[in-house]
Amino acid sequence: RLADGDQRVHRFAHHFRLRADVIPEKCLGNDVEGQVHHLRGNIQLRPTKASHFEAGFHVMRLANRRDNWYQASQATYFTSPAGNQAASLGQEIDVVYTLFFQNNKVGWQIGWGHFFRGEFIDKNFTGATDQDWGYTQLWINF
Repeated sequence: RLADGDQRVHRFAHHFRLRADVIPEKCLGNDVEGQVHHLRGNIQLRPTKASHFEAGFHVMRLANRRDNWYQASQATYFTSPAGNQAASLGQEIDVVYTLFFQNNKVGWQIGWGHFFRGEFIDKNFTGATDQDWGYTQLWINF
């Protein structure tokens, strides 16, 4: 069993680019008291030395159907109704392209993601819809 914030998990998750692991987010320090189980797969392709393409898939579920959904601040985001039987928060797809230049000192990235709402959201949030987002960023390494 891994302890909260165990650095071995961080090293594993960040060094292996082709992975499919089942690690409660509690171990990664991204969740409150292990309330969400997060299954993910990720693949990264490097078409050139200066670029890479990454695609990821995530499945998020409540660890306990009778528990609430919490924010990172430990405040209750949503209180599960009595008798709740839905655990699936949803699935997510992420696609990212990164291009490095100036001897890898400068990087440009563009990404897109889509969240498919799960049964828990469908049953408990009136009018909830799937979500799309995109971003671009430029960074300089010193």
